[in-house]
Amino acid sequence: MKKLFTLFAILMMSLVFALTACQPEMANPITPQGPQSAPFAPWDELDGGRSANEITAQSFNDSDYFETTVANPDESLKAVTGADPVNIDLSTLSASTAPDGTEFANGVLTITAGGTYVLSGTLNGAVEVAKIEEDVHVILNGATISTTPALPIAALVFKETSAKRILTVAQGTVNNVSDSTGNDILSGDGAVIQAKRCALSINGSGTLNVTANGASSTGIKVKKTLNVFNTNINVNATNNGITSDERIALFDANVIVNALNDGVKTTTQSDVYADAMAYAQDKTAGYVYVKNTSLNVTSKDNGLSANACLFIDNTNSNLIKVKTNNGTPTTIDKATSDTVDGKTLNISGIKFINGTVETDVNATYPRGYAIVIKGGKFSLNSNSDAISSRDHIIITGGEITATSGNDAFSADRFIYVSGAKISVPRAYEGMESANVVLKNADVNLNVTNDGINANNDNFTGYDFYVYIDGGVVTVNALGDAIDSNDNIQIKGGNVNVCGPSDASNSALNSESGILFSGGNVCAVGGKGMVQLPASNSSVRYLSLALPVAVTGGTAITVYDDNGVLYTFTPLQSYQSVIVALSAFEANKTYTMTVGSVAYTATFTSNGIALGMNKMGKGNYGLNTQFTPPTAQ
Repeated sequence: MKKLFTLFAILMMSLVFALTACQPEMANPITPQGPQSAPFAPWDELDGGRSANEITAQSFNDSDYFETTVANPDESLKAVTGADPVNIDLSTLSASTAPDGTEFANGVLTITAGGTYVLSGTLNGAVEVAKIEEDVHVILNGATISTTPALPIAALVFKETSAKRILTVAQGTVNNVSDSTGNDILSGDGAVIQAKRCALSINGSGTLNVTANGASSTGIKVKKTLNVFNTNINVNATNNGITSDERIALFDANVIVNALNDGVKTTTQSDVYADAMAYAQDKTAGYVYVKNTSLNVTSKDNGLSANACLFIDNTNSNLIKVKTNNGTPTTIDKATSDTVDGKTLNISGIKFINGTVETDVNATYPRGYAIVIKGGKFSLNSNSDAISSRDHIIITGGEITATSGNDAFSADRFIYVSGAKISVPRAYEGMESANVVLKNADVNLNVTNDGINANNDNFTGYDFYVYIDGGVVTVNALGDAIDSNDNIQIKGGNVNVCGPSDASNSALNSESGILFSGGNVCAVGGKGMVQLPASNSSVRYLSLALPVAVTGGTAITVYDDNGVLYTFTPLQSYQSVIVALSAFEANKTYTMTVGSVAYTATFTSNGIALGMNKMGKGNYGLNTQFTPPTAQ
């Protein structure tokens, strides 16, 4: 919410009202305060009249964040079979029956030579791939691997190597891998499947169930790149679900994660400052890529998180469903929204770790950190921010439904939405960023504070703005519906916004002016802090200040001689109405009804103000006997 504007009177022009009446006497007329003949300027006591700058809105291309090396990995990593496979029945395994290239001792099967190994049966122990510079391909073919309290280690370990490590989940099989309750209970660094200082690729269309029983154990933990191809993975973890220190890529997979910490994330950081800076310059470091993958994540803290870039390119048949920290609370207010954990989609930034102190390292490549969504369906239920990014949120497709105990969409610098459908049934704020750009988007926000807010308290001398061009934008807010620390420009589309009826907020609130240069706008709220469009707006507008507030659900309809031009039904009570329509023409007469009461005026200037201003002065175009025209 923004500070109250100091209200001042600026008489920019005198208006001539053409008041019409269908009958000589009006039924139950409302008597205006002040003389009927007094001139009533459109910006009189309504904090308007200044000119506003045209916004040159920045555009973003999702392709700028597409990394070919992550999105197109080596085809050999997708192989589900291998030459001369070695078949191992874990149920009958012993030191004497361990095949060539393997060793078995103290419950641990160690693979010591390159090749393909097919595991089936049950092992109360662990499988370890030794530190060798040969490719190893492990195929799970109906295997169950479980460590015991006497063996508190990861169940499946791939040790340091630069060679390929592939884990295949055989088609039509169910495979279970779990650790014991004592796994790294003190260090918190335990994992069920762990790739130490190497990359890991998981493929195959079978099912892999991963259960972390250690007091603070992660399901799948990879040091370098984790690739997942066409696999069904179910993870239950006492710590994080799936992590990689560098990058994660999911292709055509189905992944379910239940985690008592984070769900799926990169942990790109370093205790060496030069290395942290090198990560910040690497376009693939801290990168999560999701392609045609369905995700269902339930986590105590963040759901799907990357350090530098989260790039999602799904189809509408792929659902990303994330619930964090028990979901959105019943009561949403500032006291609770600023202190909770659990963001559904998150960019955390690359970290420099100095002892116990974590320092964010800004991205040194020009694009900045970003969440990029090209398509797919999303169901996000967050205790904290739903979608949060250190720099940018870029959405160029898809359907997103998000509820949030804090901001539904939060970015330090830019929120850019083009051609997507967004619904926020409940949140503290809808969209907050230094700049918000909506192009041909379908956006519906219902919030307890500001709807769209161009603001960042950490920036000084910055050009804040909200820019809307095309689409349908609907905001229902208990704070300012659209708020900017500098400019607001509406260039196209249908924009319907509703702020509260109290005097401390408004439907439109801008420090530097509101420019209507296209489209249709209906903005309603209280009249104590009304701000009207800039005097250089090219779209004509009608402003109405009602003598008393009307209840939510009272329809607003605009007519010309041929019938209905526009209609909007606010959900909240309101006393001020601003309607700007591209169809408004000079010297033509229009009627606006609020419920059953009609107000009629002729556009003898760019703006027409009807009703009672804050000082109790005003004119009415009031006609309770209005009969809507029949369309010709």
